[in-house]
Amino acid sequence: MNNSELITRIIALAGLGLSIYQEIRNSLKEKRKLKITLIWVKYQETFKIHIVNIRKRPIFIRDIGLSLYTKDKHFFQIIPRNSLFIDPDIEFPIELGDGQSAEFVLTDAIRDDLLTEKYILNIQVIDSDMNVHNENGTKPKIKKRGF
Repeated sequence: MNNSELITRIIALAGLGLSIYQEIRNSLKEKRKLKITLIWVKYQETFKIHIVNIRKRPIFIRDIGLSLYTKDKHFFQIIPRNSLFIDPDIEFPIELGDGQSAEFVLTDAIRDDLLTEKYILNIQVIDSDMNVHNENGTKPKIKKRGF
């Protein structure tokens, strides 16, 4: 093997390595990702789940599940599907494009459990590809101000 063949093989291997790196980078960039936040709505005295698509590809929300845990992370209860949201007419799947968001107001029963400060909420959002997006240990800070 002479020098020109060695250089050709080194360049070919470098090109292979760079193409593999670029493919992995692109696939990670294209991966669907949601930002899930639990928000306290002060004047309505309720909680709502705010979900934002933070990637460019559209994503379809297939389902949302909630479960309560005690503060020391012991499982307490899965909240039934018909007891999650105030609006009973929410139809899944819900499409979120680039930067779009959706909000879901939680029922008073969930609000009461979260206000006791005994529990934390685990939010699971399932997309159309059956990927589960978790927000674990969600407990918003409620600021109470006196006048």
